[in-house]
Amino acid sequence: MKSTILVVDDDKNFRHGLERLLRREGLNVVMAPDGWEAIEMVKQGSVDLALVDVKMPNMNGYQFLELMKSDPDHQHIPVIMISGLDDIDSVIMCLEAGAEDYINKPFNSTLLLTRIRGSLEKKQFHEKERQHLNTIRKEKQHAEELLRVIFPQPIVQELQTGREIKPRGHENVSVLFADVVGFTSFCHSSSPEEVLFNLQELVEAFEGIAVKHGMQKIKTIGDAFMCVGGLWDATNPAISAVECGLDMVERAPQLAAKWQVRVGVHTGPVIAGVVGHLQYLFDIWGDTVNVASRVQESGAPGTVTLSDQMLQHLQGRFNPESRGRIPLKGRGEMELFALKPGAKGLHSLN
Repeated sequence: MKSTILVVDDDKNFRHGLERLLRREGLNVVMAPDGWEAIEMVKQGSVDLALVDVKMPNMNGYQFLELMKSDPDHQHIPVIMISGLDDIDSVIMCLEAGAEDYINKPFNSTLLLTRIRGSLEKKQFHEKERQHLNTIRKEKQHAEELLRVIFPQPIVQELQTGREIKPRGHENVSVLFADVVGFTSFCHSSSPEEVLFNLQELVEAFEGIAVKHGMQKIKTIGDAFMCVGGLWDATNPAISAVECGLDMVERAPQLAAKWQVRVGVHTGPVIAGVVGHLQYLFDIWGDTVNVASRVQESGAPGTVTLSDQMLQHLQGRFNPESRGRIPLKGRGEMELFALKPGAKGLHSLN
């Protein structure tokens, strides 16, 4: 594609003389008699290089140059100043203002064309470099978005700073498991597309509820949804976890599959870190996780089941009903408590 040269000079004969010279070299030419008109032409069309006289009425070449170089959309366009002025101060002033080159009148045509070609080649190189940098920025942004999908924000920040992701111990973390009642039979009686559609709807709903209550999703395991509060910034992770669980229990039957879920919550210390090499996973481990899973398994549909340890952190906010001491696999007996959403708020099970 032909390059377009903008010729800016108040001398009509000089403008047309340059036009003939440039067109013979296969270049497109547009012309303006002063800086103001030239600026408008730059804004309206594609200009690859400007040849600008220093001394002009209305807006002189220096002013045009300053405006061009202060505009982020057009500052990359090279400007070659042409003038009868031959003092070194004018040359320095133009170059400091951002001119690509400076040629005195009368000029040598071969020299002018050589400098125009050199400036256009340099511009093309810079445009390719700018496009490459934009591609890198977009790829970096995409990579960061993928990281945020895989890891919590604090882990992403550590990765971006180049720090090693070290495992950490956290105290008083509330772990929540939510499991779909009758999911296996639903899978046997439904198409793969139907199963995935409904599971996706449920997971998206639960992700939104978790975010609302300041909980961090850890993972889904089949039809089970796992999230935690207190790893980073939850004020009272136990209260957040219970409110989150109650919202999940209430929301699940409202979805297309009309599922019921069991939710179990337990609080205590956990270890958190990143594992894997080919596929990374942020996860948590510890007895607290195992107990939360067992508490969920022992619960009733449509109910949030709490461990006795959870009750100590709720500050009297809820009035759960004791289910007595329930045997938990690998843990022996533990007193559990039950809550479910009511028509006008939270109440104990009757």
